[in-house]
Amino acid sequence: MKTRIFLAVVMLSAFASTSHAALTGDVIEIQQVYVGSTGEFAIEATAIIANASADRDCASGATWAKSWAGFGSTASDRMVSVILSAHAQNKRVNISTNGCEGSWHRIVNVYILP
Repeated sequence: MKTRIFLAVVMLSAFASTSHAALTGDVIEIQQVYVGSTGEFAIEATAIIANASADRDCASGATWAKSWAGFGSTASDRMVSVILSAHAQNKRVNISTNGCEGSWHRIVNVYILP
């Protein structure tokens, strides 16, 4: 009986630690935009994306990755348009990230600040 309880606790602990990814929000200024040939899209902030970087390390030991956020080829055209519009107008954006997209923080939503 003790063995079953122990195994149940271990399995639940492992599941809880791997399945939960926190949603973080950061206000950033966009320094540059990257678009890959297969549709991936990313932005580099002018500084480290603080809350996202405090929550996760998407590229272990790579300091440069702490200022990048993006998404894969399934990116919303609307989200890309909002980001490009903000960059063209030199506006700050508030991005929410959740987990990683390769070496970048994965963007889940974005809005332009006034």
